[in-house]
Amino acid sequence: METNETTVTMNDLQMQTDSFGALIQYGTHVIATNWVNLGKDKQGNTAKVYVALEEPVFGFGPNSKGFTECALGLVAEADEYFQDAGHAIAWAMNQIK
Repeated sequence: METNETTVTMNDLQMQTDSFGALIQYGTHVIATNWVNLGKDKQGNTAKVYVALEEPVFGFGPNSKGFTECALGLVAEADEYFQDAGHAIAWAMNQIK
């Protein structure tokens, strides 16, 4: 399934997150980081911050929806690569007001 990079769900992001990255819900925000190979023996981690565009619908049945299924909108993306996921997460936390 192809997703629009600016509107995704946590489920979509989980499928895109590698084992060296992280996906963290922080209230109504979601922090995503991935490890990337930059070539020439260089690596780095990306950092993005999303915010929920929908609210979960609690309960059972066809109309229920957990947070992981709610639409998220991209609100910040680092223009640099970080040495590890921890530094990427720290940058992202500072973007959340």
